[in-house]
Amino acid sequence: LIKKLTWRYTVYDNTSSPRIGYLKIEMLGTNNVVEVKRPEEERVKLGEEHSLEGVLVITTFQMSNDVLRLRVCGSKKASDFQKAFEYYNLWPCSKAARRMLKAAAKLEAKISAPGAPQDADQSV
Repeated sequence: LIKKLTWRYTVYDNTSSPRIGYLKIEMLGTNNVVEVKRPEEERVKLGEEHSLEGVLVITTFQMSNDVLRLRVCGSKKASDFQKAFEYYNLWPCSKAARRMLKAAAKLEAKISAPGAPQDADQSV
């Protein structure tokens, strides 16, 4: 399970199909980070940074020098992700992943509860 994806597209002079030249995956629960960087080339630059946060899973991934295809599925909140997985169940969800989702949903509920401090540590 992923809590944040950050990426930067490649910028070529004459292309209409950018690819992902930089990808950073921050995992939910463990806080492990995976980075995928394209080999450096003078004629290929990286564009501005984009990101998604929430609870995500990668459903499609294809790579050569760059990430050619990346498709993710997810929700902004762990509780919504958990409900969707229970309802649709398109992919198997391990017991460890279910525990992480439950812990993240409990933390979200604490943080969003009336009177909860708004600057509370939200790391899961």
